[in-house]
Amino acid sequence: ILQRNRSPIRKLSVCAEDRLVERFQMALEFFISAALQFDVQELDIVVSHSATGRLFPIEIFICKTLVTVKLSWQVNLLVPSSVFLPNLKVLHLTGPVGLIDENYFPRLIRGCPSLEELYLVFHSFVCYN
Repeated sequence: ILQRNRSPIRKLSVCAEDRLVERFQMALEFFISAALQFDVQELDIVVSHSATGRLFPIEIFICKTLVTVKLSWQVNLLVPSSVFLPNLKVLHLTGPVGLIDENYFPRLIRGCPSLEELYLVFHSFVCYN
């Protein structure tokens, strides 16, 4: 993906299941991170994976071009201490959410000053470390 021309990628959708994520987690993280370098505006990631870990690269939380983010996962979400998504208008978070600490959600929302639509689905998978 890094060897393509520099034209923007408007939308990136990734749907990965358990076996794929288990085997290629680092490659998927790299792919998503690389795609974010091409001014992605819409990000839609569905991950069916039950293991703890990070699939979402830190660049997702500091991307100036993202307008829509839809994440559905079954892993712990590691939100960095600094979130900066100045153009994000739509945020959908669904799936069994593993909370790494109780402050992750306020930190995430503070970093989205242009947010217009927030859709949350939380289940009982919660673990504060």
